[in-house]
Amino acid sequence: MRRLWDGVLHAVVLLLAAWVMALAFPRTDWSLTPWAALVPLLALATIRSPRTAFLWGWASGTLFFAVLLRWLQFTFQVYSAIPWPLMYGPVLLLAAYCGVWTGAVAWAVSWLTARRSAALALALAPFLWVAAEWLRGHLFGGFPWGTLGYSQYLRVRVIQIAELAGVHGVSFVLVAVNAALAGCVVLRWRQALAGVGATAVLLAGTLAFGSVRLAEAPPATAAPITIIQPSIEQPLKWEPRHTQETLGIYFALLRRVADEHPALVVWPETAAPTILRNDPALVERFRAAAANVGAPMLLGSIDVVNGRFRNTAFLITEAGIVGRYDKIQLVPFGEFVPLSRVLGFVRSWAQFIAELEAGSRAVGLVRADERARAAPRHVPVPCGRASREHRPCGQHRGVRLHHANRRHRPPSPPVRARRHDGVRPATRPADAVHAARRLARVAVTGGDDGGGGRHVAPRRAGGRRERIDAERLQARGHRADRARRRASGAPLTCRPRRPGWRRSTPRWRRPHSGTTTAARKS
Repeated sequence: MRRLWDGVLHAVVLLLAAWVMALAFPRTDWSLTPWAALVPLLALATIRSPRTAFLWGWASGTLFFAVLLRWLQFTFQVYSAIPWPLMYGPVLLLAAYCGVWTGAVAWAVSWLTARRSAALALALAPFLWVAAEWLRGHLFGGFPWGTLGYSQYLRVRVIQIAELAGVHGVSFVLVAVNAALAGCVVLRWRQALAGVGATAVLLAGTLAFGSVRLAEAPPATAAPITIIQPSIEQPLKWEPRHTQETLGIYFALLRRVADEHPALVVWPETAAPTILRNDPALVERFRAAAANVGAPMLLGSIDVVNGRFRNTAFLITEAGIVGRYDKIQLVPFGEFVPLSRVLGFVRSWAQFIAELEAGSRAVGLVRADERARAAPRHVPVPCGRASREHRPCGQHRGVRLHHANRRHRPPSPPVRARRHDGVRPATRPADAVHAARRLARVAVTGGDDGGGGRHVAPRRAGGRRERIDAERLQARGHRADRARRRASGAPLTCRPRRPGWRRSTPRWRRPHSGTTTAARKS
């Protein structure tokens, strides 16, 4: 009976800790919980067999990701043909897969305890956790959602260490603190004291580094960036009958900011709802617009390379298309199906999954005219994902541009409950610090309503860094758009004349037929 009671108690504590740790991400932002939420799992792994530790770790990780990925339910509800009772199946399967990596860490800690010692196992726990996060973010296309370091995105002093070691460096510090606390539970006091001392030095160094970086004086000037965000519902932009209306909204916003003399105009991901290079008239229209504004334009579109579709960002100047970036890290089950020979059947359930090919290399897009000497280098960032490259442009000053299809922090509580993406808003500050650059985000459906500001400290010329307010990154075009939306009381949205737009949707994206989100709201 005592053994059964202990098992129940362990289960309650582990699952409660996993649930609380998931709440460290937006919107709840309980960022203090990851500093101790792994203590029960690490302590339990040192006193259980490797098999038992793996099972407990897998259960804990599965619950963590099930809570964190609950926003996927909205995606399957709107864009897939999966019946309501079954739509939670894919989310739970994905959570179970991600939980395997947590179980693997618990197994390794238990195995090291049995073969060596609990002190060594806890000392290596941060390395094991970071290795598991890295593998999960790269294998089978990569799924870096839930990287522990992103939970500290509001604690700017802590995340400055990402400049040296990326977001995984922040994860390392978090797990080291958890391991030291777990050592206080399961180790002798001398061993526990040594672990606490080493962790205290690590934490103090992290905070000191962050304080030094944040204390440096900001630069006096910065190149202005105009962000064009039309607030168009994602499914409607693929409707051919609305193509001209959609482009008209973009160009109308562009004309509003023509007299502001921006250094760069940024359009959202796949802003051109067509294969851009196959439409010379549209390319000419963009070229003329760039010449009229006097600044290059970076816009997203679909492109075809060797018969395969790619998600591409084009840099267009008065000379035409002068640069391109093909998205490298695609979204699993959104832009491609990992292990398609085994999991290809999901396309018949979720027809919103695109058939895209990943790009091969990261590039920096540079101005081609004389102003390039003074203008920043622009590095596109994959939509909502942790970038794999490490400072692709060296120490050159520049801007990272985050292209997205839709915003992930909706303004209204009813929508917020359905569209809860608890990771994407948290990834941007750490990625900006890691790349030592400013980061600007642009989305088809509008801006991020809860940016907060003062997230990052990008490196500038001369080695200086700066804390920047998120509002300063918002373009004047975006502010004008927000003002118009406030005046009208509703988002500026193209609405379909009739439901049922599946037949005319391009082959690279075939969403589920039926009434769209905008039509339902109306």
